[in-house]
Amino acid sequence: MVDLDAPLAHGADLNDPIQLAALGRELATNDPHEVGAEGDTRAITRRMGRLEDRNTQLLLPAPFPLNAPIPVGSPIAAARNLDGRLELFGVDAAGNLWNTHQRTVSGDLVAWTKIDQGSGWQSVTTAGNRDGRIELFAVDSSGAVTRRSQTTPNSSTYTPPQPLDGVVATAAAATDQSGNLHLYANLSTGLIQHRWQDAPDGGSWGNPWTQLGGAVTRMAVRTGSDGCAVLVGITEDGQLVQRKMNHPNARTEEEWGPVLPLDGLFEAVELALNMDGRLALFGVDGDGRLYQRFETTPHSGSWAPWKLLPTRFQGRTLRIRHVAAEKNGAHGRMELHAVDDSGMLYRCKQSVPSSSDWGGDWGLLNFHLRPTRTLTGL
Repeated sequence: MVDLDAPLAHGADLNDPIQLAALGRELATNDPHEVGAEGDTRAITRRMGRLEDRNTQLLLPAPFPLNAPIPVGSPIAAARNLDGRLELFGVDAAGNLWNTHQRTVSGDLVAWTKIDQGSGWQSVTTAGNRDGRIELFAVDSSGAVTRRSQTTPNSSTYTPPQPLDGVVATAAAATDQSGNLHLYANLSTGLIQHRWQDAPDGGSWGNPWTQLGGAVTRMAVRTGSDGCAVLVGITEDGQLVQRKMNHPNARTEEEWGPVLPLDGLFEAVELALNMDGRLALFGVDGDGRLYQRFETTPHSGSWAPWKLLPTRFQGRTLRIRHVAAEKNGAHGRMELHAVDDSGMLYRCKQSVPSSSDWGGDWGLLNFHLRPTRTLTGL
């Protein structure tokens, strides 16, 4: 709709430009297809449809940089204990940091335990040490990253927080072929930063942040079955890009392959490793739909087409915002933990290891996390 700065009626006086504009406003409302000639019973008040049917929104990409809010990462992360049980970490709406784990492999979760009182925590990412201890990295509202690790393998206790230097927007952790942990992060500008342990199993993080090529608002990183990590990121306009190490344990920019585009328009992304060695990629679009695709062959770097993954719960379709994926230690089946637009947590499992099929409806895990949505474009 276009509103003219003119009266509703011209008053039969067209000598004034304002009155002429009023006539133009009146003529603009006429619809010769709906209001007939003299004697026609139709009138302007009897047109087809409702008033709201005559309004529409035209959504176009902005031709200039947007002052969008700084994106935040996922409030849910999953890792596998040495005994095969999954460990979960979450951030609630108040900014508290929580932890739980499966009672048995692929079983129910024990009660959630608060690791750290909020407010301030925004996102989490996790990876496993070579000795089986899980490490957690949490990002707060100021962009500071804090590291914690299990005191012993399979333990439900964690070391005191160790702050890492730097200010980031989101972060993603992965373990390389040698057992060193790597942390990838992006600045508020989107530029990707990278650092790593100087030794496996709890080595120091004295190495400084280094820059990798590309700019993303959110990312996922996973080491493939060939030992080479793959990074998939979401650009500011929601497009996907991919980079892969040229050889295992790569660190510098020169040791990574080029930034390549991937098809799809998403707001959240996750990577996991199937039992058969193929990477699995998950994407959540702006309508809350969850998609998946697998590598065509192990560590090939090429992908099968996207496939919509049903997200049904008690007869309705969930609107997903975040997803965390990891395979359990019993039969190698992957488990998905997803946060919907209300912040509720749900779970779904692969029917069989490495399958693209999932076992029916999702289950509610009865825990409320932080629902977020990033602005990817207008």
